[in-house]
Amino acid sequence: MKRRTTAIITLIIMGLMLPSCDGGEGSSSDIDSTSNPTDISTPDSNSGSTIEAEQLPTPVLSLNENRDGLTWAAIDNASSYQVKVNEGSFEVATSYSFANAAGSYSVIVKAIGDGINYADSQESNPFAYSTVLLSLSDLERDGLTVSWTASAYQTEIKFADGDFILTEENTYIATESGLVTVRASGGFDEGDNVYFPGQPIIKSQAVVVSAQSSYILENVEDMSDTDLQENWIASK
Repeated sequence: MKRRTTAIITLIIMGLMLPSCDGGEGSSSDIDSTSNPTDISTPDSNSGSTIEAEQLPTPVLSLNENRDGLTWAAIDNASSYQVKVNEGSFEVATSYSFANAAGSYSVIVKAIGDGINYADSQESNPFAYSTVLLSLSDLERDGLTVSWTASAYQTEIKFADGDFILTEENTYIATESGLVTVRASGGFDEGDNVYFPGQPIIKSQAVVVSAQSSYILENVEDMSDTDLQENWIASK
């Protein structure tokens, strides 16, 4: 009788333990089915925060070595650069050459980031300039004076076999016979931000000092009217 009572109690205890074991197995199955190691978010994702991209420095424009365009220092982490001229669109470029067509221009450059860690820079200060076509008129002679009109970065003059000398004048007065040569050259005028494109233009004009024009007064007094007239015409 005592043994039978013990067996009944044992069965009752086992029956009570079965629901508890089933529930534990159910919890373990739910975790396994819903967990996926590839879907685990980083701490930044769990907090909802985002990494803000660093803005690149703004390019600073300057004349290139040849003074026929613009350049700028390389910017760390920039993937490329974009240039805009006047009201045009931004275009990828690594430098800028001045326009050969006459007109007014304004140039802006910005550095381009990767869009993830680095954001585009602000636009540079505009570089404004004008292009004026290089020109030199024919040289005109009036007696011993040679004159011209030039539109150039610089104008030089030389007489006979001498060297070219810079001049800001547009006339030259010869003191002896020889060849007057003028050279107009292109370049960039930093004072006015004007670009003169093209190869140098060179033109010449001969001048002749007539021997008769050097007569002193006493020689003139001994000349007849006919001689004076002939010498005057020759000196012209």
